[in-house]
Amino acid sequence: MLAEYDGEQGTLRQEITDLQVQIDDYAADSVKADRFMDLVHRYTAFEELTVPMLNEFIEKVVIHEGDRSTGKRIQKVDVYLNFIGNFNAPDPEKSIY
Repeated sequence: MLAEYDGEQGTLRQEITDLQVQIDDYAADSVKADRFMDLVHRYTAFEELTVPMLNEFIEKVVIHEGDRSTGKRIQKVDVYLNFIGNFNAPDPEKSIY
């Protein structure tokens, strides 16, 4: 009986640790989202897209090697935005409009 109790207590301690990690990740993501939204609100109305604006939004751009296996040249480009990571634009062909 004592062994069962100790085993359950160990399991519960591990679960508490795992849940705390999830809470910490959520809090960090929430802060990042708030910072990104502040950035977006700062640039809601602009006349010209400038290099400093792009630098504030874009963390990095990764350009992959071109693929010609389909007969057409296709090249994948990953755009990583500050605070939110890799941004995948919606596929225009799958758009509801």
